[in-house]
Amino acid sequence: RLFIAGFSMMQVMMYAIPVYIADGAMTPDIEQLMRIASLILTLPVALWSAVPFYAGALRDLQARRTGMDVPVSLGIVIAFAASSWATWTGSGQVYFDSVSMFVFLLLGARFIEMSAYAKAVEAQERLVRMVPATAERLTDCPGDVVERVAAASLNAGDFLRVRPGAAIPADGLVIDGESAVDEALLTGESRPVTKRPGDALTGGAVNLDGILTMRVTRVAEETVLARIMRLMDRAQATKPRIAQVADRVAQGFVAVLLLLTAADIR
Repeated sequence: RLFIAGFSMMQVMMYAIPVYIADGAMTPDIEQLMRIASLILTLPVALWSAVPFYAGALRDLQARRTGMDVPVSLGIVIAFAASSWATWTGSGQVYFDSVSMFVFLLLGARFIEMSAYAKAVEAQERLVRMVPATAERLTDCPGDVVERVAAASLNAGDFLRVRPGAAIPADGLVIDGESAVDEALLTGESRPVTKRPGDALTGGAVNLDGILTMRVTRVAEETVLARIMRLMDRAQATKPRIAQVADRVAQGFVAVLLLLTAADIR
């Protein structure tokens, strides 16, 4: 939809600019040809690219509210209809360039918003993949007998062995060993952090070079990674207070604007 609107906008401007520059000096048949070409190029924008705004306006009207999609849809439909009528009758002004540019800019803004949301979801998925599916649990700590268990079955107080290159399966404390740990995806710190006995370990971080023995302190929903995930979910599901106020003000503003426009037309 964005590509079609952008392509139409560029092509329609190629026909609109000569008419503006001519300022009435262009012969009627050439000007009419320019209008017909602009109408044909703007038709896919009005019938396809602008569909999301029509759908949003319909949802708002069904919910008996006036969102920003309502005036946007009215502007697109009325401008396109008036321009088509002016082209058919050969009199009046046309606004095909404005219609295509308006739709392109609005779709561009929504595309940027969707891209930002997609990046946030991708970052969240990366965090989820940081937790390993299994862990090596010591059955006779401080012995060396280990069993491979599901990370979801770990409990606080379990002793684990974390080998080099493995992700830490839960929050805990280093009991034995020394190693550098990569916590970049959790803390933003690009340099590895050295961990020694007594230091805290965060689930999802990657053990780089040494073997660590750790005691689990927090699992499942109590881990730092789980709290980060909950904060991200909350941030995506709710709007900031200023955005909520803006939405309420916009509804009233749009309703008043439509009423004043209707009164002015009468």
